Amino acid sequence: MIKVLILEDEIILSNHIIKLLDKYCSSMNFIIEGKLESISEALQWFSENDNPDLIFMDINLSDGTCFDLLKKTEITSPIIYTTAYDQHVVKAFKMSAVSYLLKPITEKDFYNAIVKFLEMRRKWA
Repeated sequence: MIKVLILEDEIILSNHIIKLLDKYCSSMNFIIEGKLESISEALQWFSENDNPDLIFMDINLSDGTCFDLLKKTEITSPIIYTTAYDQHVVKAFKMSAVSYLLKPITEKDFYNAIVKFLEMRRKWA
C-alpha cells in the first residue's frame, strides 16, 4: 500500500491527479490519505499523521507557498510538485522533489513522474 497526500487548492486538479492514479496505478494499491487545500490544513494534518509515502504538492496555495510549509514542519516524504510556474524548479529539487509537473499536467508527464517515484522507492527498499 502506497499512502498519498494531495496538497492542491484547485479541486479540478486534485480530482485529475486522483483519476490519473486510478488509471495508471490501480493495481499498485495507492491510497489517498488526504486532499488538502492550504498550508494551515497541511500543518494540522502533519501534526496528527505520519508522513505519507508520496505527496503531490502545489507550490502556490491560497495562504502561502509550499516552501512556507516545509520550513514549519519536517516532511520526509518524496514530493511531486505541481505548479503553473517554472521559476521554483531548482528550489523544489533541493527539497525532496521526485518530479516537477507543470500545469496543465499531461498524462505522459504524470506517468513519467510515477515511474520515477516507483523506481526510487524500489531502490530504497
